[in-house]
Amino acid sequence: MDEKDLGRLELGEVVEILVRHFGIAEGLWGLRVEFGIGAANLADQEGKTRPVALVPLVSLGLQRFAVPNNMTIDAGALAVVAPGHMGAGQARKKRPRPTGSRKRSREAKE
Repeated sequence: MDEKDLGRLELGEVVEILVRHFGIAEGLWGLRVEFGIGAANLADQEGKTRPVALVPLVSLGLQRFAVPNNMTIDAGALAVVAPGHMGAGQARKKRPRPTGSRKRSREAKE
């Protein structure tokens, strides 16, 4: 895999990760997306100035759903795990530690 493209997650997978991260154990949960809206006058390829709409992604979160859909996860059906940890049998891929990691800073203090 190219370093510039570390992969993709389906929306349901993002929901599952967030449900596990927050330790939610019951209910149907789905992705909540907040967009902003803005405008600007920008030049196009021909050099003509045109009004442009800007729609930035502001935040991602969870919201409870009454009816399941392709973006919902039944938190009660997930294996019970500690918040922020993957379930049994779902090995986490090792990622390189950032420089100045906590482990190194602890060793330096000793």
